[in-house]
Amino acid sequence: MSILLFFLLSLFLLILYRTHTFQKKSGDFLEPKKEKIDPERAIENLSAAIGFRTISGKNPEEFERFISFLEKTYPRVHGELKREIINEHSLLYHWAGKNQSEKAALLMAHSDVVPVEEDTEKEWTHPPFSGKRADGFIWGRGAMDNKNNIIAQLEAVEELLASSFKPGRDIFLAYGHDEEIRGPDGALAIADLLKERGIDLYLVLDEGGGVMEGVIKDLSTPAGLVGTAEKGFVNLKLTARSGGGHSATPPTITGLGRLARAVVRLEAKKMRPRISKPVREMLNHIGPEMSPGKRLVIANLWLFHPLFIRKFSAFPEGNALLRTTVAPTMAEGSKASNVLPDSPSVTINFRLLPGDSVNDLLDHVKKTVADNEIEIEVLSAFEPSLVSDGRGEEFQFLRDRILETFPQATVAPYLVFGGTDSRHFEPVCSQIFRFSPMKIKGTELKRVHAVDERISEENIERMVSFYKSFLEKI
Repeated sequence: MSILLFFLLSLFLLILYRTHTFQKKSGDFLEPKKEKIDPERAIENLSAAIGFRTISGKNPEEFERFISFLEKTYPRVHGELKREIINEHSLLYHWAGKNQSEKAALLMAHSDVVPVEEDTEKEWTHPPFSGKRADGFIWGRGAMDNKNNIIAQLEAVEELLASSFKPGRDIFLAYGHDEEIRGPDGALAIADLLKERGIDLYLVLDEGGGVMEGVIKDLSTPAGLVGTAEKGFVNLKLTARSGGGHSATPPTITGLGRLARAVVRLEAKKMRPRISKPVREMLNHIGPEMSPGKRLVIANLWLFHPLFIRKFSAFPEGNALLRTTVAPTMAEGSKASNVLPDSPSVTINFRLLPGDSVNDLLDHVKKTVADNEIEIEVLSAFEPSLVSDGRGEEFQFLRDRILETFPQATVAPYLVFGGTDSRHFEPVCSQIFRFSPMKIKGTELKRVHAVDERISEENIERMVSFYKSFLEKI
C-alpha cells in the first residue's frame, strides 16, 4: 500500500509541476509598434477594388480593368518594381533588396472572388460589388477574401517606396486570379516560374488565419492563429450499378440502399484521431493562457491524451483538427419516384489530416464500405500540405510582427481546414505560413463566401501597418 501511495503522490506532484512550468515564454512580450500610414487612402482604394467583378473563371475584362486600376493607383510600385503578367490575369512583382545573398520572401493574395448567388443579392445590406463604406465597415465580395490583402500589401510598398526604402532581401508579390478554383493558371504557374528560375524562398505568407476573438473557448486573449499546414482533400464518388427497374418489384437491397449503408459505415467508422504536429504546437502556445483545468490537461497530454481526444473531438471544429473528416455532400438517384435508379451515386468530401495520405484514405474507404458492388472513383484530390516549423526563426519573425500590431494576442501555429494557393509553392519554399493581419470575431468568419461579407476600416489600418513592419524588418 505504501508503494502505491508513493506512486500516486509522485504522479500528482509531477502533474502539478508540469502544469506550473507550462507558462508563456518571456520572449512573447513585445512593445506594440504603430506605423505611420494613410488609412483613409487604403480604405478608399479597397472600396474601389471591390467594385471589380473578378469572379473566378468569368469576366476576363473585369480582371483586365482591375490590373489597370492597380497600375493607376500605385504608380511607384509599377514604376520601381518589375511586374510580370502570368496567363493574362495573374501578377508577379519583384522588388530587389539590398542583400542579394539572402533568400527572397514572398507575400501572396488573390484577386478572384466567389460568385454571389442571384437569389441572395437582395439579402445583402449593401450591394455585393458596391464597396460601400458604412457603419465603420467596407462591404462587398472580396472585402475579407482576398482583395484586402492585395490592397494592404501594395499600400505598404507604395508608402515605403515614397520614403526611398529598400528591403534587406528581395521581395516577391504574387497575386493569382483563380485561387477559388484551385489556382492552376495563377499561383501554380507563378510557382513553376520561380522554380524554373532556381529561386529558393526564405518564407511565404498567404491568407489563412487571423487574430481571432471568441473562437477558442476559455482562452483569455485573442488567438493569433498562423497556419503552418493545411489539410488535404479528396472527393470520392461512390456508384452502385443496380440495373434500375420498377419500384413495385425492388431487389432485397437497392442501389440506393447499398449507398446509404456505405455512408453510414463511413460516418460510423472514421479514420483514427491524432494530435498532428501543427495542432500539438498550437496547444503548446495557447495552453498557458487557458483556464486552469484545460491548462492542466494540455500540460500533461502524456497522461490525459485519451480524455483530450474525447472532449476535443466532441465539437465539429475540434474534431476537424484531430482527424480526417467525412462529409457526404451530393447524391443522385432516379428522376421519378416509381423508378429504381440505374446508377445511383453519392459524392463524399474528405479533408485529410497531415500524416494521412490519399492512398491511406482509399484503403480505409474500401475496407469500411466492404461492398464489391459499389464503384469508388476519385474525382479530385490533394495530399495534405507540408508542415512548416512552428518553432523556427521564420515563424518567430512572423510572430514578432504580429505582436507589434496585435500586442494582446497569443500567437500560435494551427492547421488550416481549407486549401490556399500557398500549397503550390512547396517546391520553392519549406516555410509557408497562412495569416491575414485582421482582428476577427468568430461570427464574422461566417460572412466569408456568404451574404454581407465586410471588413472593418480599423482592420485595414492594422493590415497596412503589419505589412509595413514586415517589409521593413524582413
